[in-house]
Amino acid sequence: MADTLEHKTFTLNTGAELPAIGFGTWKAGPGEAAAAVKSAFEVGYRHFDCAPLYGNEAEIGQVFETTQVPRNEYFVTTKLWSSDHRRIVPALQKSLDDLRLDYVDLYLMHWPVTLPASSQETYGKEDRTAHDPEWDFVDTWREMEKLLKTGKVRAIGVANFSTVNLERLLKSCTVVPAVNQTEIQPLLPQQKLNSLCVKSGIHQTAFGPLGGSGSTLHEDPIINAIAQKRGCSSGNVLLSWGVKKGWSVIPKSVNPSRIAQNLQQCFVMDDNETAKVDELVTSLGGKRFNRPNWGTTIFHDDAEANMLFSKQLIITNSAVFLGGDKVVWNFIQNCFQMSHNILVTGASGYLGGTLLAQWASTKLPAYQKLLVLVRTDEQSEAVKQYGAEPIRFNIKDEASVTTAIIENKITIIYFLIDATAYETQVQMIKALSEVKKQTGQDVHFLHTSGAKLFSSHAGFPTNAPIADNDPALYHLQKTSCARYPFVAKALTANNTIIETALEYGVKSYIFIPCVVYGKGEGFGNKTSIQTVAIVNTAKKLRRVCRPDPDDYTWPVSHVSDNARLYLEIIRNILSGKEIGHGKKGYYLASSGSVSWNSIYTAMAKRLAAQNIIENDKVELADSQALEGMGAALGCPKEMVPLFLSGKCTLQAKHGHEIGWRPEYPAEHILEMADAEVDLILQKS
Repeated sequence: MADTLEHKTFTLNTGAELPAIGFGTWKAGPGEAAAAVKSAFEVGYRHFDCAPLYGNEAEIGQVFETTQVPRNEYFVTTKLWSSDHRRIVPALQKSLDDLRLDYVDLYLMHWPVTLPASSQETYGKEDRTAHDPEWDFVDTWREMEKLLKTGKVRAIGVANFSTVNLERLLKSCTVVPAVNQTEIQPLLPQQKLNSLCVKSGIHQTAFGPLGGSGSTLHEDPIINAIAQKRGCSSGNVLLSWGVKKGWSVIPKSVNPSRIAQNLQQCFVMDDNETAKVDELVTSLGGKRFNRPNWGTTIFHDDAEANMLFSKQLIITNSAVFLGGDKVVWNFIQNCFQMSHNILVTGASGYLGGTLLAQWASTKLPAYQKLLVLVRTDEQSEAVKQYGAEPIRFNIKDEASVTTAIIENKITIIYFLIDATAYETQVQMIKALSEVKKQTGQDVHFLHTSGAKLFSSHAGFPTNAPIADNDPALYHLQKTSCARYPFVAKALTANNTIIETALEYGVKSYIFIPCVVYGKGEGFGNKTSIQTVAIVNTAKKLRRVCRPDPDDYTWPVSHVSDNARLYLEIIRNILSGKEIGHGKKGYYLASSGSVSWNSIYTAMAKRLAAQNIIENDKVELADSQALEGMGAALGCPKEMVPLFLSGKCTLQAKHGHEIGWRPEYPAEHILEMADAEVDLILQKS
């Protein structure tokens, strides 16, 4: 056959040449693998795709050791299994020893999931839903990059990475992956993923290019018409299509004649033939054949594409349903099973109310229902104006909490009620875990905490700035010794929520408000706790006093920017993006920091102009003044600094990583001091 593909190669970003048609060794069992690889060598294959998970590297190594083909004339890929992410060097050496090679041409991270290290007896049989909470694929890639200096790998890459995970990796990597090996076939063309790979200089290798178990692609009339025209098998058509699209393919077989046929009868497909195969995903519907359960979202692009396709069908082609197309109907049902039901608590508060108001006007990815916890009929009517569905249950009753979450199949909870207790949150997390078991969906819990827990009040280090995406943050919280019992309880709540969520397979997020200002947009409270405290103590004393002799700084945020970070987190979750969670899931809502004295001074000027205080001088509080301030705040004088001072050097970085862009700079709080004071006085 003219124009065959036996000797075609693709150039990787390392400069290496990768054969367009390789030989896959997955499912080649004992006694079959060596014979199959030997046959592949004999008919001309020069790329061999291996993995320790396949259990046949030692047998394949016997062929590599005895082949007469020079080592520099064939290309070997192997992979790092998920339970080896923390022991990369010995894992690579084990593969090299089994394969009887000094180096591999390409070393791939097999999956973007880290499992705890396993024993020889359980290797490959691990519970794939029980992940290592303190390590992820970014950490793994950092260690893989070091292998390039050893000479034992010529290139590194990934496998089974979606656009979401690739984009995250590309933000932090020093070495761009040479290859992303994923399932690609006509019913799963991976267009979005391939576009990103082409843009980033990452070559795609397709496993399962012939379809998987149960595939009917070989029987398709279009495929068979091309095969008849070309005088080859339907499998050759599928392989030739993949190469034409720009990716290498690794068909697998243990049948000698099929092994030869897969390589020797492929052809350069023309544009017309390619277009006909391209159309199969539209006429037959999308299908992924290899979908193991990892207990988390791996195939983000499937979920996004499916949801868009289902919405298009519903809006523009409702006749499909009336016609009873079972394939499409099942497909759409599956899409909607992937939608989220969201519960928000605390919507009558300052932060929650503004969140709900902005939610109604923000374009978010598709979800099923937004449920808002309410206590009264008045609140029920209020939340409906924002397109939310009111729900009532007793958050102090374990059975009531569990029933509400499971019956409504809630998969995301935004908790904005109590930062100091954790009993309700723990029960909600357990109920989310049950929903996850029933639906197979990822579940998420966001707890609203506070900047006090990352400040001098909590015994948190403040000698230098620390970012909210710093990996040490959990450990620092865990080892902090709070000055106040109130703060100690809140610290315990943070840590308990993170640890419980990890135990039950729930993705948790710690949201950190700071000094928030601006008029609330919701149906409930319109004013900030912190700025109200300054006004109330000033009214009590008839002057503004600062409780601390040092001019410390504190992070600040406009209430609308605070709401935007809440919304950016939910946007990422609904988009299926993998963002920091658990011990790496802290999010500070702040555009920067200002000094307490600057805030006091700006507010004192307006309070004096309104004749609330005698003059606009800011004084250092003495013992008597602290007594009065405590009376105004309803606390002992010793606790006044907890509400009106302290040092916090936490910086907001995590939100920026996921797309959050605050509108107002930190200094805006000083510019808005007059309006803030007037708002508080109107409400008092």
